Amino acid sequence: MIDTTEIPYIDVHTHNKEKEEGITVFNLLNEDDAVIDEEGRKYSLGIHPWYIDDMTVEKHYEFIDKYINNENVIAIGECGLDKLVNVPSALQKEILTYQFQLAEKLNKPVIIHCVRAYEELLALKKKLDFGQTMIIHGFNSSPKIGDMLIKAGFYFSFGKAILKDDSNAAKIIKKFSSGRLFLETDDSKRSIIKIYERAASLMQIDIEELKVIIYKNYQKVFSK
Repeated sequence: MIDTTEIPYIDVHTHNKEKEEGITVFNLLNEDDAVIDEEGRKYSLGIHPWYIDDMTVEKHYEFIDKYINNENVIAIGECGLDKLVNVPSALQKEILTYQFQLAEKLNKPVIIHCVRAYEELLALKKKLDFGQTMIIHGFNSSPKIGDMLIKAGFYFSFGKAILKDDSNAAKIIKKFSSGRLFLETDDSKRSIIKIYERAASLMQIDIEELKVIIYKNYQKVFSK
């Protein structure tokens, strides 16, 4: 029997530097973020497709190499593919391939940013025979895409979109498989507790039950 009073809230993806209650996975994007000795905090580290033009690719790789072996860096990302940014698709795929290969080498999960490029993401996963856990962060796409990704073995992290009644995220999470579920704040100012409360309400379960579900998922994915 799990004592739910001891189970923390888990924010699997955040850009908020102010630490909240529970376990937070803070996304490191560059040297300005790179203070990773804070006790109790976890980190992800990756090359986001939005920022590929902000510095040379070599600088991104150097940043990853410098910090990736820190014991508190528990995931690669956020990284991925985005058709709305002015970065060549071939370059995005090249950089994502590097990060997938690194994840395989280090046995770490990957936090994915994907905009209008799910078929390309699935094709790359298949081409590389990529076997690590992949978490689609901030999922708010159609049920059809959700079903496609579920069949491919992806996990999903829901965030601020579930606060809107008419969002895809709010509709999908109601019937979502809890074994693939995480929650996040991303860049929102809403607390992770508010996200949990909303998710529990949509799923029609007790918030303590939801905390157990996500904690078990966290242990399974991040405690390799």
